[in-house]
Amino acid sequence: MELLIVLGLFVGIISSFLGIGGGVIIVPTFYYLFPALPPSGVIGTSLAIIFINSLVNVFNFVRAGKVPHVKIALPLAIGLALGIFIGGKLSMLLPALVIKKIFGATTIAIAAKMLLGKNPAEREFEVPSLSKLFFLGFISTLGGILAGVTGLGGGIIVIPLLIIVGSVPYSHLSVYSNTAMAFGTLVGVITLSLVDISFIQSPFPDYLMKFQVGYINWGCAIIVAVGASITSRVGVKLTQIIDAKTAKKILGMIFLLLGLKILIF
Repeated sequence: MELLIVLGLFVGIISSFLGIGGGVIIVPTFYYLFPALPPSGVIGTSLAIIFINSLVNVFNFVRAGKVPHVKIALPLAIGLALGIFIGGKLSMLLPALVIKKIFGATTIAIAAKMLLGKNPAEREFEVPSLSKLFFLGFISTLGGILAGVTGLGGGIIVIPLLIIVGSVPYSHLSVYSNTAMAFGTLVGVITLSLVDISFIQSPFPDYLMKFQVGYINWGCAIIVAVGASITSRVGVKLTQIIDAKTAKKILGMIFLLLGLKILIF
């Protein structure tokens, strides 16, 4: 339980600071702590944690005066929700090894983009054109499929999308990313909660098994989410202190190390 709390504290900071849901940390940690847990169990519990954590982050951002613009948040949320629904279904069909390799390759590819690509420049906020908003929704759907298959919340897809297509300034990235993830992961949570897993032997201890609903263990999810809620405000403060270039490099190194860990070991 102590490791789950520590995991939550770390996830709370990086999710609100970097705009990612924390799945890139949660998923490999769960694979390590519960090696007998099937990928769908890892994915379901990860999405549940991201759902709770994203809601808390959005609440903290709104309190800090950063309110997401509906015209940008809506296509992102709808696209992610649709994609995660499809990805959640696929995760129950794909072999465990394939899912792990997809996760590892995805994180390494995004790490390369973050470390080698141009730095996001702070710019004036502007609402994208209608064609760009449709494109945001379409790409979000593809990102949602990947999120549903791997257990990522979709933030690592949404962040580059907001920078390149949405022309959203760095200081506003996290609030839009977390808003989209809150709605998107809800669909994945519902989908994976309704599955009968009575035929699977759970690796969780008895006190956590009481909270198993479908592929989601709400005991684990709540423990991690509570830890994350404690440090969420720290991440919000960091977005106002640390510049975009430094944040991008930190995120890239995290993705690179975790992607290599999943692919090699």
